[in-house]
Amino acid sequence: ETAVGLGVLNQSQVPGMMALFETRVLPVIAQSLPNISHCPERGAAPLTQDWMDLAVEVNRTLATKFPQCQHSVMSFLSAPERTVSKTVTLPLPKGGLNVTIDATIPAGTFLG
Repeated sequence: ETAVGLGVLNQSQVPGMMALFETRVLPVIAQSLPNISHCPERGAAPLTQDWMDLAVEVNRTLATKFPQCQHSVMSFLSAPERTVSKTVTLPLPKGGLNVTIDATIPAGTFLG
């Protein structure tokens, strides 16, 4: 027999519980998680250089038009690390189960 947090299952009940988890519980969890995307690839050299040149030009223009301001152009990679916490209620046969999901979004990535 297999012990589960809400009771005890015998081996014949495990496939049914797995199906319940996949069809009812997993979708709730998936909807509650952030859509995270991050591209680990760097663009082609000319494109990357174009962006670098643009950053220099933006800095130059800001310094000319707003000399009294302190400014800087920052990379997307400078986005700080972020922690997300979400509590969801999982629909289980004997009542809902509250689960807290914590995730850390690494610096330089985005939360969709």
